[in-house]
This record gives sequence, structure tokens and C-alpha cells, in this order.
Amino acid sequence: MNERSIIMMQTKFEERREKSIAQISTAALKVFSEAGYDKASIRLIAKEANVALGLLYNYFPSKEALLESLLLSCLQDITLLQTADEEKAGYTLKEFIRQLIKKVKLNRISWKLYFSLRFQTAISREIDAVMQEQMRDTLQLLEHCLAEAAIPFPGMEAKFIWASLNGLITQYLLENNYPLDDMAQLLILKYEGK
Repeated sequence: MNERSIIMMQTKFEERREKSIAQISTAALKVFSEAGYDKASIRLIAKEANVALGLLYNYFPSKEALLESLLLSCLQDITLLQTADEEKAGYTLKEFIRQLIKKVKLNRISWKLYFSLRFQTAISREIDAVMQEQMRDTLQLLEHCLAEAAIPFPGMEAKFIWASLNGLITQYLLENNYPLDDMAQLLILKYEGK
């Protein structure tokens, strides 16, 4: 077997591996968001993914490991944070809200999982820590936006706006025709010109 054949075999193996992981992750996202973490089982996820139980365990040793992988992927997808301070300069509340709403609408099922996990007590400390860190970072960015706009008490206002956005997102996830864009625009208007 020549080197080119070996590379092609490795590439095909990696493609099948990535496809299986994506298939399992998609199924897990659906099962966790619909049934909840407590009621979801590895067997149910394997069935939904249409893969053998052994294959699922080959990639994810437990339900908790699968959830953690999925949550980390979701958080990467939904995070709004910019890590460098120079990237935060000029970032406005309006941009923050619009980016958040856009991400929620593009990834409704991921957000549904994220929100449902926040109310479940059976998640691990590691997963809870990741969620708390994401929330803390989001609040810091929101506070930065408000401080840049010279809004008084930016820390308290950040918590107020985040609570408002959480309420809007929850309604959007619960109601099919909830006017999320209009409600977000109303929130933006309340802070423009302050």
C-alpha cells in the first residue's frame, strides 16, 4: 500500500468519524431539548441518531460526556463575546442585542437546550461552571457596552437588560409567532439616546 492510499484511507475514516459525531450530536441536541436531560437516555439518543449503541459509546463514554461536548459546541456557537479589549471598543448595546437575536433565531434548538439546562438540577458541576462562566462573560460585555454609552450604573443595567433579553428569548422559544425582532427593537429604543 502506498502513502497516497494510506492518506486517502485516513481521510475517509476521518470523514466517517466526523459524520457519525455530527449525527450523534444532532440527535442528542434534539433528544435533550425535547425530552430533557433527566429523561434522555443513551439508548434513545442512539436510536434517534440511527447508530449502534457501541458506536455512540466509542465517541462519548457517557450521557454526561455527550451533553458536555454538545453544550461546549452550543456555547461556542451562541457566544457573543469578543476576547480582546480592542475588539470591544465601539461595540454598542444595539449591536449586542441584534447579534444575540440573530444567533437565537439561527440556532433555536441550541438555545432551547441551553435554556432548558439552566432549570435542570441534574447537570454536573463542570457543565454548570461552563454555563456560569458564559453568563458572567456575557454580562461583562453588556456592562462594557453600557459603560461606553455612559449609562449610569452599567453593572445593574446589564443585569436588567440581560433579564429582559432572557424573558424575550424564553417567550420566543415557547411561542411560535412571538415578535422577537420587534421586542428587541423596543428594548434598543429604550436605551438609544440615553
